[in-house]
Amino acid sequence: MANYMTISDADTAVYTERALRTITIWFAVLAVLILLLVIWGTMVRVTGSGLSIPDWPMINGSLMHPTSPETWQAALQDYREEALRLKKHGFPADITFERFKSLFWIEYMHRTLAALVGVIFLVILFLALKNKTFRSKISLHLAGLGILLFIQAVMGGLVVIGALQAAMVAIHLGLAFIFFSWVVWTAFILHRKPAAGAESRSAGLTAIQITISIILLLFLQVILGGLLAGNGGGQAFNTWPTLAGRLIPPASFLWNSGYDNPMQNFVYNIALIQFIHRWLAFVILGLFIYLFIITKQIPVQAGAKKALKHTMILLGLQIVLGIINLITSAQAHISIGHTGLGLLLFGSLVYMLHEFRYGFHKVDE
Repeated sequence: MANYMTISDADTAVYTERALRTITIWFAVLAVLILLLVIWGTMVRVTGSGLSIPDWPMINGSLMHPTSPETWQAALQDYREEALRLKKHGFPADITFERFKSLFWIEYMHRTLAALVGVIFLVILFLALKNKTFRSKISLHLAGLGILLFIQAVMGGLVVIGALQAAMVAIHLGLAFIFFSWVVWTAFILHRKPAAGAESRSAGLTAIQITISIILLLFLQVILGGLLAGNGGGQAFNTWPTLAGRLIPPASFLWNSGYDNPMQNFVYNIALIQFIHRWLAFVILGLFIYLFIITKQIPVQAGAKKALKHTMILLGLQIVLGIINLITSAQAHISIGHTGLGLLLFGSLVYMLHEFRYGFHKVDE
């Protein structure tokens, strides 16, 4: 009789399953919103909307958008004064009112999506904390995510206040990728089943280490992409595979000795950053092919195989799209797709890592 659940146990199991479905849906909504936010952030950058609201977090003393001709004119005047002060390429001071309104709404929508991400996160936090099972599994992860979300919000403000400096743009983008992947990983933790003793095993240390290496290199690739975006690097050296007429330009071309600090080459030197960004993609591809070969020699769970194939497709598409983005001088729609696909690739790698590490666990009967 010990194998039979009581009515109370059955009710608890049903309740837990419903709660799991509910919080999973909210995690999915949060992940989609983060994806939209990153894509929209790229829209902000490529349209030059980032400084249409030069204040943060307020807009002329209010959190709301302008609602009268007078407040609209005040917002336009703020933008013009900021543009004149910065004299930054892509932010003309003589912008028309209609053009300004278009840029304003793009930036305002970006801030609205960011606020919505915060609200959805609070919903997940509430659902997790009121459930003992969820609380024991992911409370520390949610605490870390909450801190990271706060840091990201502050960084978003610093990007605006700092007039879209390249380093801040790159950090802001990198934090978004970390937040997204952490959200995905936390959702997987909720669905992770306990291992059945000796039947628990992973895909092997080598496969896991290579996957982690790919994730870290891809994150570096994201930071390099952010630096290129912040420096306007998409409009330079728009040939492939050559850069400035050479496959591998001389060191004297790639390294600028005119910076006060030589390390500034890795932040502002478009030629060097783009050279690394180009070839790092193929280093990642090479590692992925090596990983694919390794997994053919060891038993791999079906979920991990599927994740591996899907990630390979995404990686190939991302490299092709990156080349197209380069040779078309980073046209808006291609840049937006390149960033969005990059985030999906990053999430797919996190899923793949989870399946390699935990996908062999069988559920206790």
